[in-house]
Amino acid sequence: MHKSIAALTAVVIAGTSAVAQPTVFEAAPGYLFTEHTSQIAATPDGTSAMLLVSADPAEQKASRVELVRLDRDGRMLSRRLVMEGPAKPYGLRYNTRLAPLRSGEMILALSSELDADSRPTSLGGILRLSPTGEVLNRARLPFPNYASAEMRKTHVLEIATAMATADNGVVLGGGYGPGPSTWWMAKFSANGVRLAEDGARKVRIPAAVDAIAPLPGGGWQAIARDLTADERTTDVVLLRYDATGKRQSRRVLVERSESHLATFTPQGRVMVVKADTSRLLLFDHGATSSREIAWAGPRPRKIVADDEGFLALFDKRQGETEGRIVRLDREGSVRWQSPPGNYIDLISVGGEPRALALDGEGGSATYIDLKSR
Repeated sequence: MHKSIAALTAVVIAGTSAVAQPTVFEAAPGYLFTEHTSQIAATPDGTSAMLLVSADPAEQKASRVELVRLDRDGRMLSRRLVMEGPAKPYGLRYNTRLAPLRSGEMILALSSELDADSRPTSLGGILRLSPTGEVLNRARLPFPNYASAEMRKTHVLEIATAMATADNGVVLGGGYGPGPSTWWMAKFSANGVRLAEDGARKVRIPAAVDAIAPLPGGGWQAIARDLTADERTTDVVLLRYDATGKRQSRRVLVERSESHLATFTPQGRVMVVKADTSRLLLFDHGATSSREIAWAGPRPRKIVADDEGFLALFDKRQGETEGRIVRLDREGSVRWQSPPGNYIDLISVGGEPRALALDGEGGSATYIDLKSR
């Protein structure tokens, strides 16, 4: 018997997932893994890569960025220290993203704080890595090339999402500005050369890029929060670009929305969770219409769609010590949920979830292969 998502806060579902043997990674002595930065990514060959970012809680020692490669069964193939950063690193605590390329290499993108002369005041940039984590090239992130003189003040360039394109480039999306930030997106070559860029020209209220998905031939589509015409709030919009970065279309998906979570299905369809109205919107391929799925629960940290439905990662709530991962079918009914844990990231590999969880205060991280029943 399936239960609604609301039942997560009240009962334990009988169909709890099985867990394969986890792989545990210890942080370096005196370091803790950071909750919002460490992540996992699926690679084109069906294996996985994991980014482990750790920092000294006392902010006396340099922060660390490590790349871990895992085989199809979750066993470690390699673990390498990619770089070390400042003891107080904005870019390593937030918005560090990994994008596997089709070539087997990877792009590591780090948020950047810049002064009025486009000089970085904190660690940030685009690193091209070998499959095992060797740094092959490093490039910095400059101001958006359309930024006005007024906007060229000390500001943060945030990276919320990163995606490899079919022509071995990478598209980064997020926000920039002195606070609040507005949405920003750019395509780069594997060596960090900026090929195209787009974004809002005004900073009024927080806006950002939520998700990016590839299109054939090197193009891409993105879901972003953009200012409404009256500049009082934001709309959820779908943007499409060709391989040169020329915008092909802009469609408003949800009007006046500041509380939502959005992603793409493997087929490129848009999904938007509207927690404030308890609904999930699944759009057709043209994004011209959508159907609603009941969502009578909290807003998840992350949703991942696959051919069977979708997965949702929930943080711990008040009165709870741990969060959960839940699989729902295409109608929004719960199929199973994971054992409790401090889950911080989630991917789907061949329809099966892989999760990253922190133990205790972050002294160790666990890669978990969740086998659903």
